[in-house]
Amino acid sequence: MSTDTPDYDIAIDADELLADLAADAAAHGRDYQEKRGWWDDSLGTHSEFHEARIWMLEARGAQRAYAKTIASLQPEHHSLTVDTYRTDDGAVDVRGLMRWLSEQADAAHERAGAVGERPQADAAETAYARILSTLRDDYGVGWPRLDDLGGNPLECDLP
Repeated sequence: MSTDTPDYDIAIDADELLADLAADAAAHGRDYQEKRGWWDDSLGTHSEFHEARIWMLEARGAQRAYAKTIASLQPEHHSLTVDTYRTDDGAVDVRGLMRWLSEQADAAHERAGAVGERPQADAAETAYARILSTLRDDYGVGWPRLDDLGGNPLECDLP
């Protein structure tokens, strides 16, 4: 078992994280536009139309996940639907953001079982997990230790 614990008190500049998230969101936006074009082009056949619609919804789910995360890091952010995880000094509330991202990924996973929600929810869950991985790997937060029995994260190492 590793003795290294995640560092949720690490200083992450919110604007730097916003720039990285914006680049990822732009890629998802381009993906959505491309798949929207496929959907428009496939209006003639049912099977192609259905397939292109699913791809478009997947891209839209990831795009929304990034948009909500970006909104939560904006300066002077005021929203009834998303909390803010930017501190007054321009840093990221790492523990709060990571807890929220985990909750959003879990909620998307639950929605994936609903008819009509699956493509967007699956892509949103993946996007939230990708953002968590970026924080843990690229920004040096680190990963939770795993217990010796079941390989589950130790409760004390979660945000």
